[in-house]
Amino acid sequence: MIGRQLMPQELCLGSELVVERCVDYTPPVTRRQNTEGVARDSDRLPPLRTRVAFSLFEGDLVNRGFDAIGLRSRRGIDLILRSLLLMGTTWGVVAVAALLATQVRGVPASENFFEDFAAYLQFIIGLPLFVVAEYIVNEHTREAANYFLVSGVVSSADTPLVEALHRQIERLRKSKVPDAICIILAYSLAIATILPKTASICPSWHTTPNPEKKATAEQVRQAQRTACSELLRQRQAEVSAHEAAQGAAKEPAAELKLYPSHLNLAGRLEMLVALPLLNYWWLRWIWKIFLWSWYLWRISRRHLVLTPAHPDATGGIGFISDVQTKFGLVILAYGVSNIASSVSYQVGVEHKSWSLYTVWCPLLIFVVASPALFTLPLFMFTKQLYRAKKRAREELYEKVGERARAFESAWRSAEPGVTLQNELFAWQQLRHLFVHVEEMRIVPFDLRSLSELLGQTLGSLVPLLAYLNLPEWITKLLESTSHWFHGPG
Repeated sequence: MIGRQLMPQELCLGSELVVERCVDYTPPVTRRQNTEGVARDSDRLPPLRTRVAFSLFEGDLVNRGFDAIGLRSRRGIDLILRSLLLMGTTWGVVAVAALLATQVRGVPASENFFEDFAAYLQFIIGLPLFVVAEYIVNEHTREAANYFLVSGVVSSADTPLVEALHRQIERLRKSKVPDAICIILAYSLAIATILPKTASICPSWHTTPNPEKKATAEQVRQAQRTACSELLRQRQAEVSAHEAAQGAAKEPAAELKLYPSHLNLAGRLEMLVALPLLNYWWLRWIWKIFLWSWYLWRISRRHLVLTPAHPDATGGIGFISDVQTKFGLVILAYGVSNIASSVSYQVGVEHKSWSLYTVWCPLLIFVVASPALFTLPLFMFTKQLYRAKKRAREELYEKVGERARAFESAWRSAEPGVTLQNELFAWQQLRHLFVHVEEMRIVPFDLRSLSELLGQTLGSLVPLLAYLNLPEWITKLLESTSHWFHGPG
């Protein structure tokens, strides 16, 4: 008994010492060939175990629209064309309107659409990132849904239940109700964002001042600039007084006249086309993330066949951690298009102080909540992982104790010159298995995955570095890097 070596399947898939039952090992399918004998990238996965493939995006409103204009495939060129179409519909349309309805030369940055850094972040960078993220997340969530069955984590007896769940996901993603809600919310948020600019003291490229009886529109615009300069001076004085702890001695703020304005063509297109499209895109992502989290919850409610001896150290569901990190691209896209763009506009155009809660509070919430949004759902598997680990430890302690006593008895009673090579090898194998089970994680997440999510969260805020009071050497480094990218002149 002591000299028996553990079989490879006992070490790789878990033996009767560790789990109640094992699944048959099948060599991984890396690539199949089509009828012409040519390997295809789409055939890298094992065959689907359900008649209904899992997908978060196939056949929804957006993809039906792209299919109608011929952008139905997932090739790189189609992703580029989708991105260009979105950029043209948003930034391009507003840019043309700004050329027609506003002045773009010799005006302050706040009145020039082409100097609005937030617009570039939203429509030139953010929207294409969302397009790329959709392709990556869709592929990896589809793979993960299949892995639950292929790996044996979900037993074959539960396959009909999983297939019914896939059909339910299909009905939900194709439903018109979530899209209608997203569209209503998208327009509501756009109106709430743009319409107040008509009652702002400071002028912007969104608005054109209403002419008065004794003044032309240009004269009113100049009066707006004067009032805005005074408002910015007052804000700076308040900040300086606060930093010098002299808030009680600050001078009373003069009352500034408000000059009514109306939205020009560029402002109306921003409110009715560009911004609603951007809002709809990230609101749609919230719905998709909810669907995926709900799917994981439904899977976690089934009895999972978890293997504590599995090499991934999470009972065989380590692939979920890899899928969650792919949502980091969604965090990056949202951070660039909504957080960094909003804060940069407030600080760079409206000259608001970093000390205002409307500036720093969204940053804090975003940095904390974004990684947590894709980490917390994984705790749904903790209960079953903990039970599997506890059961394996109990079995291992019993078996390891028996074999350790037998091994010790063997080497104590061994005669001189007798080697115990087989016994020692079997003992080392059992020891490695014991250590592996002890180190099994009860949350299918690791530090590498968390660091990737946090890195993409912080990476989306990199554009804000230009608005910080950085040390001189960092500023010079950024300037030299900018010159290197843009070239001379």
